[in-house]
Amino acid sequence: MQTSVFTTEKQKTQSMIASPSLYSIDIIDLKFPVNLLSYLVHNIEKHVLLHLQKAWRNKEKIQKINIHLYCGQKKRIAVLEIQPDNPSREFREFSYPIEKQISQTSLTSPVKKIELEVLRVRN
Repeated sequence: MQTSVFTTEKQKTQSMIASPSLYSIDIIDLKFPVNLLSYLVHNIEKHVLLHLQKAWRNKEKIQKINIHLYCGQKKRIAVLEIQPDNPSREFREFSYPIEKQISQTSLTSPVKKIELEVLRVRN
């Protein structure tokens, strides 16, 4: 039986997700329900900056960010996927897509909770 020295893209992704240091979830509980888009963008970007700082410290880059918006504890009203062309540590690679996608999202009810899923890769 011959084993391959090459790994598939799926195997690479699975190994990255399996590593707890490269995949993190950040839950933002808002003090009051919000439907003002600029306030949502501000809160999301503030937490994205924290993840970018962590990536700089650990010599990693962010490959993808999923943003889940909830109007209650369990009712998800939107999912946004931010993925630059190449993994990056630059804020501008994430700030414009976040603003653009949130502005295109129609919020049926105020947001109470934001969940950020961040996938980082090592250099």
